[in-house]
Formats: sequence, structure tokens, C-alpha cells
Amino acid sequence: MNPLVWCLRADVAAELRSLRRYYHLSNGMESKSVDTRSIYRELGATLSYNMRLGNGMEMNPG
Repeated sequence: MNPLVWCLRADVAAELRSLRRYYHLSNGMESKSVDTRSIYRELGATLSYNMRLGNGMEMNPG
């Protein structure tokens, strides 16, 4: 019988707030924002499992 190893990974929340309208990136690209205040949030979790094979290898079917 191949045992299953369950994994639960929590995603990190990120937030950005800025009063600038123009952004200059390090690779030379520029961005223009219509809204001067931007907030981005993400929160979540991922549930997956690994199957341990008979030869000792682990496989993630997801």
C-alpha cells in the first residue's frame, strides 16, 4: 500500500498602497496608473497530497 502525505500551504497576503501616478521599473518599462491609490490583497490556501511510491520516490498528482 502506498501511503499518502497531505500538504496544506497557506498563501501570503500582499498589499500595495501608493500615491504616485507613474512608475519606472528597473528594466526601463513605465506604467501609468489611473487611480492614485492601489490596494492588492490575496488570501488563500492550497490542499494537495503526495503519493509515496514503492521505490521511495514521491509524486504530486495535482
